[in-house]
Amino acid sequence: MKLPKDILVLAIKRLLFFSLPIVVSLYILYEVILGYDMSFSWSSVILYGVLIGIATITNYTGKTKEENIENENWMAEIKEQKRWKIIEEDKNELILKPRFDFPYNLLSKETVKVKYTEDTATVEGPRYYVEQMTKDIQGRSNKWLRRFAAAGAFFFAFFILSVPIIFESGVYWDLRIRYHNHQMRNIQQIEVINAEELGNTVDNTNNYGNGVETKEHIVYVENHMNLVKTDKDFQLKEYLIQKDGGYGVSRLNVSGDWVFYSSGEPYSRMKLDGTENQTIYKLGYVMEPHLMGEWIYFINFEDNHNIYRMDVNGQNLERFIQKGVSDLAIYDKRLFYSYMDGESGFVESVNMDGSERKLEFETDSQVSSLSRWKDYWYYINGDYRLIRTEGKDPEVYQVPVDDNVSAYIITEEGIFYSLHGEDVGYPGDGIYKMDHFGLDKTLLSDSRFVEGFFHAGDWLLFHSSDDLQPPTLKRVDLDSNSIEIIE
Repeated sequence: MKLPKDILVLAIKRLLFFSLPIVVSLYILYEVILGYDMSFSWSSVILYGVLIGIATITNYTGKTKEENIENENWMAEIKEQKRWKIIEEDKNELILKPRFDFPYNLLSKETVKVKYTEDTATVEGPRYYVEQMTKDIQGRSNKWLRRFAAAGAFFFAFFILSVPIIFESGVYWDLRIRYHNHQMRNIQQIEVINAEELGNTVDNTNNYGNGVETKEHIVYVENHMNLVKTDKDFQLKEYLIQKDGGYGVSRLNVSGDWVFYSSGEPYSRMKLDGTENQTIYKLGYVMEPHLMGEWIYFINFEDNHNIYRMDVNGQNLERFIQKGVSDLAIYDKRLFYSYMDGESGFVESVNMDGSERKLEFETDSQVSSLSRWKDYWYYINGDYRLIRTEGKDPEVYQVPVDDNVSAYIITEEGIFYSLHGEDVGYPGDGIYKMDHFGLDKTLLSDSRFVEGFFHAGDWLLFHSSDDLQPPTLKRVDLDSNSIEIIE
């Protein structure tokens, strides 16, 4: 039992006689009977295989142990307890099989051999069984302690088996939502005047919300870390957030005198004068936050990419749509979202209160960075191509950019985009411009590490690097296509 070959055989037996039956039982219970998705990854399989291997080596490799017999009635007690099934009984020798350790004890042939005299007993077999047997021989096995341990094992197994249901049914996140709303009960209230005002444009949000325009100011992210407020001419620059490290700033929205932003997992807000910085959500990463009126709609990365919403005060958090989505957009007072079902992609829409849900169009691929211009939808598909469609026939669409698109943004003057870089997919390489039909393509700049497109006034802003220098903030004049650095 101590040879590597024997250990390997033992590990295989544990996998076949312990792990496989449990996996099959769980599959039948959750996938077939309850209809839950029991998808897995090879990384999880390898992890559990390693854990089972370690447990096997620790508890089931062979061991021989000699004990002095102090309890003269040990054999009668073992037969009375019925923890062991006697397979063979000869003079001064017993071979027993455990009735515990389900289901491994039923499917394997592991046994314990006990050779005994009047004074000593030699126990041989798997380490775990040997330890149990020696306790029984010495009379040190307490039935109440065993029952307590069995009850603990039962409740632990029940908890493990319940985990998929807890997460699939949303019970776990229902509790977290209640806790979040309780925490936010005393936060300062913001009064929203215009219930239909958007916190940022769809195109800016598609590009990580690195900038947003208000009536008097432009608020933007500088070098990932800093949040800057300036006037429309970029003359009066003021830092709202300035730091040397940590999590970057992104996903900007504005409502009245407040700017909303992400920095790591929390979603926060502060006044445009830099005061009253407050966290309104800290349950995980907020993706694609769209603010309209008093509500913020976003993808909850932690809860299977479900759509959530909360008000601008971080209160009334709720799961808005229980479906794993990849993108959000707001047009005509309706929320549009995309998701995959099998090999097909779907775009649906719903009113802002959750009513009148309907299918908009179907595709043959994933939909991300969804945007609209006049009667056309644009998006990046699973192959990173830029697609244009009227959304009437899933088989009728155009490919304005048949290349790996890193990011794009639509303006009235045309569509600006960048392609995947040679070393990394995002940030991209080059600033290109074309018309809305994919014609008249022009390279405006061969800059590298292009990222963070956002449209403000007559300008398109972005970060990029030239001549191996660190990325700097630049702007494109939408009329002349000239590019200049913003100091």
